[in-house]
Amino acid sequence: MALAVPDASFLGHFYYQRGYFTKKTNGNLQDIKRDFTLSYSLFKAFEMPSYEQLVVDSHEEFLLYKF
Repeated sequence: MALAVPDASFLGHFYYQRGYFTKKTNGNLQDIKRDFTLSYSLFKAFEMPSYEQLVVDSHEEFLLYKF
């Protein structure tokens, strides 16, 4: 019997939401950059181009790098 593995791409959504929340509440800039960069990287890794582009279009100034 195989165990159900949650869709790891949800991590990308989690980091996006956390980055957005931290940004809106004037949180630590390094935390915002980390979260949006992790979100972007996970969307890239899981081949989710529409979500990847969303991060680039709306929060590119917070990305530490782009592929």
